[in-house]
Amino acid sequence: MAYNANDIAKLGHLASLAAKTKAALDKCALKSDIVNILRFKGTVAGFSALPLDAEIGDVYNITAAGGTDESGVAIKAGDNVVKTETGWDNLGGTVDLSGKVDKVTTAVSGNIVIFGENGAIVDSGVKFATDTDVNAMIEEYFPTA
Repeated sequence: MAYNANDIAKLGHLASLAAKTKAALDKCALKSDIVNILRFKGTVAGFSALPLDAEIGDVYNITAAGGTDESGVAIKAGDNVVKTETGWDNLGGTVDLSGKVDKVTTAVSGNIVIFGENGAIVDSGVKFATDTDVNAMIEEYFPTA
């Protein structure tokens, strides 16, 4: 099969595009590079019970508080730690937010609640707009007739 100058130009463009695509893909991580970054290995009684032969990426749950990670962060019961090149890093654990958010007990159903003084959540006294309300406003400001 004979190729003309136009065919050769197209092939050159495709080769250039393929090279650029390969260069871009070479910078990307392969699935095999990232699927085993962190591996949950189990639970240990305390920080001092972590295995000495753990591999980088091994993750353990700690059941009893005590000890500190490589950055000096205290280990609490329920924390998860991961083995790094230099030691153990605290990934954190369960965070109890039960005392952090006030519960609204006096809001009227359908009203918008807002943050009041000292961050307390309070009833705004303003109702949510219904579909009927929205349609009436649209008709008032943008009449169709």
